[in-house]
Amino acid sequence: MSRVVITRVGKPRPRLVLDQIGDDTLSGGHGGWETVDRPGRPAMTTWVGTPAQSWTLPVSLDGTKTRGIDESVERDVEQLEAWARPAGDTNEPPPLTVTARVGRGRATARWVITSIDLGEQIRNDEDDRVRQDLTLNLLEYVPGQILKGPGAKARAKGKKNKGDGKTGKSK
Repeated sequence: MSRVVITRVGKPRPRLVLDQIGDDTLSGGHGGWETVDRPGRPAMTTWVGTPAQSWTLPVSLDGTKTRGIDESVERDVEQLEAWARPAGDTNEPPPLTVTARVGRGRATARWVITSIDLGEQIRNDEDDRVRQDLTLNLLEYVPGQILKGPGAKARAKGKKNKGDGKTGKSK
């Protein structure tokens, strides 16, 4: 069983440490081809870009191993659920850093939670969960970029020339 450590990008705390309890599945990150139907001709193949990777990761929050007592994992489950919901100025769920083994390599990308599937659980006498198995469904986080087209470059060049005393007229 290997350890999985999850933190919010740019914030070292809170950090969750979970146990991986099964085989993970990594998919995507390859391909990016689509076909475009054309009337009366064969479909055209076009490249649209590399799709993001998705990662299915079975893990467990286990408070039964803590100092010989059954410690509640309710706060940890709530933290995972909070990371899956929109928050902050962007009104988007935050990207996460997940340190774990993935297949034969190490996961180094940033991820966002797309869903959490709750599994088997153990509760204590106070009805708090002391163990919660779950499957995290993650999507590789690739931040958007605003690309400047030729029009933006021309506008920027025009702003530079404004106010410099040059009119651009030839003599």
